[in-house]
Amino acid sequence: MHLNHDQILYLYNDVFKRYANFYSFAHNYNLLISTLTHILKSSCAKLLATKYTLRSQAKVYKKFGPNLRSPTGIEFIKRK
Repeated sequence: MHLNHDQILYLYNDVFKRYANFYSFAHNYNLLISTLTHILKSSCAKLLATKYTLRSQAKVYKKFGPNLRSPTGIEFIKRK
């Protein structure tokens, strides 16, 4: 994989922000954001597991923490 950890997190954070902005007027916004956060974070963890050959999401969360923090301090976006 040619993207490094920071670039992957920037990409996922950008996708999250764009979806959150698009659905900002929905009446069930909090449910949408919660679901979106779960789906994107899970997908990001699977991608990082493949990148670092960790084989499972659990090992990714154990190594990088619940917000998938990169070695330079970049994290998966935090819900507001």
